[in-house]
Amino acid sequence: MADKSSARRVEAAPFEPPSPDNQPQPQKFKTQWPYVIAAALLIVLIPSIFKVVDLLGSNVESEVVVYGLDSASSENGAIAGEEPIDAPFEDALLAEARSKAQDILSELLPLRRDLEARRAAEWAAESFAELVELALEGDELYQSREFEPALIQYQQSLSLAREIEADTAQSAESFRRDGYIALEERNADEARHAFELAVAIEEDNEEGQIGLKRAQALPQIRALLAEADNLVQQSLLEQAKEKVEASITLDSDDPESQQMLAYIDAEILRRDFQAYMSNGFQQLAQGNFQDAENAFRSAQTLEPDNDAVSDALDQVEATRESDRSAQILQQARIAEESESWSTARDRYNQLLEEDPNRVEARIALVKVDARLNLENQILQHLENPLRLKEESIWRDAENTLGQAQTIANPGPVLRGQVDQLAEILRKARTPVRLEVVSDGATQVSILGVSDLGQIRSHPLDLNPGIYVVIGKKRGFQDIRQEIVLTGDEARVVVDVIPNRSVGSF
Repeated sequence: MADKSSARRVEAAPFEPPSPDNQPQPQKFKTQWPYVIAAALLIVLIPSIFKVVDLLGSNVESEVVVYGLDSASSENGAIAGEEPIDAPFEDALLAEARSKAQDILSELLPLRRDLEARRAAEWAAESFAELVELALEGDELYQSREFEPALIQYQQSLSLAREIEADTAQSAESFRRDGYIALEERNADEARHAFELAVAIEEDNEEGQIGLKRAQALPQIRALLAEADNLVQQSLLEQAKEKVEASITLDSDDPESQQMLAYIDAEILRRDFQAYMSNGFQQLAQGNFQDAENAFRSAQTLEPDNDAVSDALDQVEATRESDRSAQILQQARIAEESESWSTARDRYNQLLEEDPNRVEARIALVKVDARLNLENQILQHLENPLRLKEESIWRDAENTLGQAQTIANPGPVLRGQVDQLAEILRKARTPVRLEVVSDGATQVSILGVSDLGQIRSHPLDLNPGIYVVIGKKRGFQDIRQEIVLTGDEARVVVDVIPNRSVGSF
């Protein structure tokens, strides 16, 4: 719609008949030229006016009113008795203002849409808000036909849009820097937000896209590293390494993943090194010199500069070069140091077979036999903890524990065995609640413990062990159940209800 205030109406004048004074002049075409020119200008300007209206939107309305001329006035360009009122200068100003507005808006509107797509409202909030406000003020002024102030507002809005657009590269770089700082601080949300803005500003920036992918992967990486750390605590190093390698697949530049991978690799190397060294000494104690050397050589490939490996290899060579008796004696002593009492006893007996007068071997054998006997007693109880239900066996185990605790300077093997034996002795005297459930018509008993009778539910506190529960019911086959209480259970429930009738056989 065109601005209605721009329409000009022709006021009617009283009609006078022709007279000599009011007859048309002979040169009547001269009186028609102003109207012809005005009509031509109107025809030319109407398309431009409607085009500007399309660009400005619904905020700008205009109305063009054209009054028709009857056949009588078509010759002289006016309604009989009326004279048209023209404002060509104002029309020219309107046309010029709209043309300038069209030029400005043809650049401002697509530039503003581009800035909106780049999320300028977030990273240039103040300037972008001012840009929008200036444009709205320009619309209001334009609608009030204050064209020059409106054009100033539009021009200022366009200038701000150009300034924001010119700052996009610097802003994108700033957000990329913030994103990488947040990545270093392990702040996934801040990093992702910064990189999203950087990519929104410069969509084709490869560095920003890489940073965004790293930020998006960070929560999953942190979860994988937490799982890896938990596996490391359980000494499950290979499984932990798989988790870390999975995190590196997500982000090969993640520093914590790289550090944990290096740590796990070092732990695997240390573990394997110690295993090779331990095996080497065991083989050396048993007189398997070649196997001992192979084990030490394997350890040396892992840590070439470790002096312990060199010392171990020297020890193997020295043992080979000594006489047979010396070798056997050394093997026996090494077995003692590693608490391999069976091996030590075999070596000392071998020495005595070759030379019964070797006093040091005979004295050492007394100690070795005592330690071997003690170890066998401990292992017997450790391997059969349920037998501790028997009072005599439990007392024997308690005596064995007392003997072991009197050993001066026990090695790590004996200390571990003492701790294990003490624990199973404690469990052996820690009752477990056994809940026996039946149907009230079955005669229930526990061999060696109690005849419970016909019950529906009966609790018993029993020491760990193996128990046999028997259920007898008239007309049904007896049932016999073996219950194992290890001491690790807080409560065990057993159902004793015969369900196979005698007549079914």
